[in-house]
Amino acid sequence: MFRLALQFRRNHVADNSAEDALGLLLNDFLGDVWIGTATELLGELKSLDIRFDLNPATLTKRLKGAALIYKAEYNIGIDFERNRSSRRIIIKNLCSVMRTANVSSDFFAG
Repeated sequence: MFRLALQFRRNHVADNSAEDALGLLLNDFLGDVWIGTATELLGELKSLDIRFDLNPATLTKRLKGAALIYKAEYNIGIDFERNRSSRRIIIKNLCSVMRTANVSSDFFAG
């Protein structure tokens, strides 16, 4: 289903360069899992590229809008968690999460 949404987005969005640049930056930045606020993520990304100039609300909007693209093209999963006192972004390198799951299942199977 997400491949259909991805194809639709590619066909109907004239300029994906902003999403591509953010995806590449996230790919370079991400280890296994990152959890924090949009403001914290913005600080991390600006430390990698000083030209990265968004505010936290715009960053969150871009992450939500391109989450399917990042999952399909970069193997990056993005989740959002919200409660009364905070809003957190959870970003996972899906390749490393899968490797860890395979190692764990091999350990318990043997």
